[in-house]
Amino acid sequence: ITGLADDATQDAVHALGLAWPVSSVEVDLRAARDRIEALAPVASAELTVGADRVLRIEATPRQAVAVWRSADGLFVIDALGVKIGQLDNRLARADLPFLLDAGADAHVTEAVALAEAAGPLIERIVGIIRVGERRWDIMLDRGQRIRLPEHRPVDALLHVLALQLSEDVLERDVVDMDMRDRDRPTVRISENAVREMRRLRQLMRGEDA
Repeated sequence: ITGLADDATQDAVHALGLAWPVSSVEVDLRAARDRIEALAPVASAELTVGADRVLRIEATPRQAVAVWRSADGLFVIDALGVKIGQLDNRLARADLPFLLDAGADAHVTEAVALAEAAGPLIERIVGIIRVGERRWDIMLDRGQRIRLPEHRPVDALLHVLALQLSEDVLERDVVDMDMRDRDRPTVRISENAVREMRRLRQLMRGEDA
């Protein structure tokens, strides 16, 4: 068996369901292939019996592209949203984008595209959250959130990046950037920043000694 990690290779051996030794004429290659391809880590498999009567399995593994937290637990998933394996800790695959909530597994390619478009923000992304099973929010460290529209979310994120590069908007006391209305993006600042703005206005009006 080639193409699989050690634990998946052992699973493949068990999935064959054959009692060794076995005659090659007794092996249903199509049924055996179906059982191998039913394994979560396997995308596809080719089974052949050579002239030396050795059964060879060439497996193509699924490629992990994200970690998804659903109501059922924490899973590594491929680009099709297929669960490859389960995790106890998200940090075990900190190299992958972290997707949250129902419906995220059905739109993995879009979420990965957001992660790839994030540029310098990628180091600050805590999670990519599916909202209402129709659009994405990006949660950053420091409690900041970017709310993206249902359509063309990557373009909206690129707009945020342009604002960040030109104005350092996310380095300010911003809590929320709402990009859902492409023509009227809005920014919400923290309560501390609101209080400070009010204090400055009072000082400018001479209302604070």
